[in-house]
Amino acid sequence: MLLADAGAVRPDGSRAHTGRPPPAWDGTPPPPDVDHRHGRLRDMVLEVALIDVLPGHEDAFAAAYAQGHPILAGTPGCRSVRMTRGIESPSRFVLLVEWDSVEAHEREFRGTERFERWRALIGPHFAGPPRVEHFVDVPA
Repeated sequence: MLLADAGAVRPDGSRAHTGRPPPAWDGTPPPPDVDHRHGRLRDMVLEVALIDVLPGHEDAFAAAYAQGHPILAGTPGCRSVRMTRGIESPSRFVLLVEWDSVEAHEREFRGTERFERWRALIGPHFAGPPRVEHFVDVPA
């Protein structure tokens, strides 16, 4: 495992040289979310779901989301959950979920009873099927 004092971390995630030799590797594998080559946390996967809600159902949808938030947020591999609402299109919502991986989303949520409970709460308000895609960060 990488030792804690390997140098100051720059905004880009690289480490500044401290004048000390690099830390010795003790043979312990790094945690699965650490990039073995750079010692940084691996990029998470961002699920983006574009959800159009039936006109007049916006408040009921928001209440259903609030009720279902703990179901989604408590899923193993889920790092964060956020829902946004359109200003120009108030019946359009965007769900943003950070996952450890696409596999975590599919295996730990989509294929489980958690998903069924979540969908039972918010699904009746959908104007059509949500458009769901996964994204990763682009380095600056």
